[in-house]
Amino acid sequence: MTVFVWLILCAIWGSTWIFIKKGLVDPASGSGLPPITFATARFAIAAAVLAIIIIARRLPLPRGRAQWSLMLVTGLLQFTINYSMVFWGETRISSGLASVLQGMISVFGLGLAWYFLPQERINGLKVLAVLVGFAGVGVIFSDQIRPADLQEFSGSAAIVCGAFSAALASILIKAKAQGIHPATMAFSQMVLGLPI
Repeated sequence: MTVFVWLILCAIWGSTWIFIKKGLVDPASGSGLPPITFATARFAIAAAVLAIIIIARRLPLPRGRAQWSLMLVTGLLQFTINYSMVFWGETRISSGLASVLQGMISVFGLGLAWYFLPQERINGLKVLAVLVGFAGVGVIFSDQIRPADLQEFSGSAAIVCGAFSAALASILIKAKAQGIHPATMAFSQMVLGLPI
């Protein structure tokens, strides 16, 4: 069962980039959504689904100023900055290149964990895992990973900045979000960080 769930997760995560690209405005046909509108719609729908789950299961929302401040900061980092950059960047680069660049989250996360999570020391196995994972994504999309012009470079740079932002959000959550249910955490981050 665990392998099955893992395969489903890989399929969903791996196809994200293609579906983002397909849903963005196509200059030739005029169909699709502008990047920020698309990102906002995606996470507004996800937050609505989470709200139903939270109400049905009577899950507690974050409490106190410290938890809500953490949700605000990480929501802005993860959703406002990261996903705005991903959706905007994909208007300028291929979905394959976007996925490779977003893979920088693990590289940035390794370095940020060294600072924010001193109990989680960097070791050779962690470095190897990050490099193998990053190289694997690079090999899969090797025919799409060279930006051709300044427009593609700006899209690439935006996605790398978003990846750093997402890595920082993840590390802050791991360091400071003990006791917050994952569903209410994601809901709070999405609502507070909706790209608008």
